[in-house]
Amino acid sequence: MSKRASKRASESSNNNDIEPRSSSQHMIIKKHFIVFVLGDIGHSPRMQYHSLSIAKMNEMNHHVDFVGLYDSDPHEQVLNQKNLKINRLASQWWNWVNYFMRIHFLFFLLFAPLKVILQFLVMSIQLSCIINRNPFGKEYTPKKILLTQNPPAIPTLFLFWLLQKIHLIKLDEYIIDWHNYGFSILALSRKNKYLIKFAQYLEFSFVRGCATHHLCVSEKLKEDLVKRLKIDPNIVTVMYDRPPEMFGKNLSSNERTELLENVLKIDTSRNFKLIISSTSWTEDEDFSVLLSSIIDLENKLKDLSPPLYLEFVITGKGPQKEYYLKKIASLNLKFCRIQTGYLSYSDYSKLLASSDVGVCLHYSSSKLDLPMKVVDMFGSNLPVCAIEYDALPELVKHGQNGYIFKNKKELTEYLDELLLSPEGSKKLKSMKEHLKQNFQTHRWDDEWSSKVRPLL
Repeated sequence: MSKRASKRASESSNNNDIEPRSSSQHMIIKKHFIVFVLGDIGHSPRMQYHSLSIAKMNEMNHHVDFVGLYDSDPHEQVLNQKNLKINRLASQWWNWVNYFMRIHFLFFLLFAPLKVILQFLVMSIQLSCIINRNPFGKEYTPKKILLTQNPPAIPTLFLFWLLQKIHLIKLDEYIIDWHNYGFSILALSRKNKYLIKFAQYLEFSFVRGCATHHLCVSEKLKEDLVKRLKIDPNIVTVMYDRPPEMFGKNLSSNERTELLENVLKIDTSRNFKLIISSTSWTEDEDFSVLLSSIIDLENKLKDLSPPLYLEFVITGKGPQKEYYLKKIASLNLKFCRIQTGYLSYSDYSKLLASSDVGVCLHYSSSKLDLPMKVVDMFGSNLPVCAIEYDALPELVKHGQNGYIFKNKKELTEYLDELLLSPEGSKKLKSMKEHLKQNFQTHRWDDEWSSKVRPLL
């Protein structure tokens, strides 16, 4: 064998995707990843980033099927990644049930099981076909690796447990990414304790011994999950959300002016501050706290000379949005302006980069998860005022990269200090410097490569 041939053989033996079949043959290991979320793909940034990271890890030997609802477009990179395919769930088969579930609690009890059954049947067929498909052709037998988000837990976790038990699918690895607990979210809108207990039972009963590994968004969530499932802590990994590179890019003056004047319709000739809050308009994000604070700030602004205007931009979609839009319309605000809307990823990242302060109203249903919106804000070097709950100090360091408030009075005090007081600019500068040194140097790719890549 020549020296060049010998060198090639040596290099091949060190390739992670090559496995010796015999002394003279090698087999390329292909991997088929299924990333699943029973929710809108466009509103599932963490699962989008997972899909993209997996696909980029090995474009030749990895194929990713990203499965979920398609109510809004995901990030452009996800759409353009060549070895990543988006599969839409056929949700039209169960969406019609939602109307009846909202009428009355008795209707909810009647139609909720019907919705679950319809979801179960449709997803069983669709997911079995996707998982059993071979994207590489007959000459390869790929490893099958499933990564699913929880919540929602019903019927997702039971579905994957059953499909494996009756051998409709065969998985080499099954990873659950715990963002929160489904039963705790259900408890926000449904007060029936027996219903919540049943949902809790379903969420945890079909996980033990089924999943090969678990991911969590916080240390608090990991500690609680290990206790509930009575599992080895070594099969549970905390992977903190971290912003991708799209957040934190410096804007040119032209880009900022284009956003402020043409997209947000802000009069940039006057003295103003820009505040961003991203909300899901749900029970675990009480928008009335911010609304009350805005009214208090309006009264404070009346006494300022020269005048200062506060521009509040509230992004996101959700069930309580129309209710609060009517409240906002009834207010006679002169110095505070509130506008709502849903922005593209590009405009949203520019908005974060242009803002002075972010406000987070996410009050975790389990008190164990961490708000992704704060991660995006920190990634854009934007200090945050966030409402207090148990796990939040893992992300927000009070007085260093933001403020943690308990009620609308404290929120008003902190916004007053940062935006209206003479010392506000100095404090914001200090917080931004802390973010630059302690948060922005560790991005999604860094966190994912150190925590998730070794599992795959």
